[in-house]
Amino acid sequence: MANLTLSIPDPDLARARKLAAERGTTVNAMVRQFLAQQVRAITPDQQAAIDRMIARSNAWAGRAISTEFSREETYDREISGP
Repeated sequence: MANLTLSIPDPDLARARKLAAERGTTVNAMVRQFLAQQVRAITPDQQAAIDRMIARSNAWAGRAISTEFSREETYDREISGP
C-alpha cells in the first residue's frame, strides 16, 4: 500500500478526527473508504450501458420460442426410419 500526504485545513482535520473517534475509526480509514467509493463509482456512460442492456432484456422477456412439441404435434409427425 502506498503512502499519501494530504494538506487539510486545521479546523477540518480537527472535525474529521472528532467524527472518526465518534465512529470508532480513524481519519486515515475514512479517507481510504471515501477514495475507494469514488474510484469504484459507476460512470454515467457505464450506467447508460447497463440501462440499455436491461431495457433490451425486458423487451425480449417472454418472447422466447419454445422448442417443445405438444403431444398431438409429436404423434402427428412422420417417423423416419433407417
